[in-house]
Amino acid sequence: MAVNEIKKTVGKVKTPENNLVKAVSLTEEIRAEAQKIYEIRKAKHLEGDENTDWLKAEAKINKQHKST
Repeated sequence: MAVNEIKKTVGKVKTPENNLVKAVSLTEEIRAEAQKIYEIRKAKHLEGDENTDWLKAEAKINKQHKST
């Protein structure tokens, strides 16, 4: 097996550590987006709460990740 083949194989392996890093990164993206939504909602005196802010942020971030 050539070195390039080994690198390709290793790169495809999904370890629990990689999954955890991705999950934390995704959660941080959602948190940041939820904060933006919260600030806009408060500034415009709109109805809602932190749960709806989070759900809107989660939907937006998940949609962005699925399209890439």
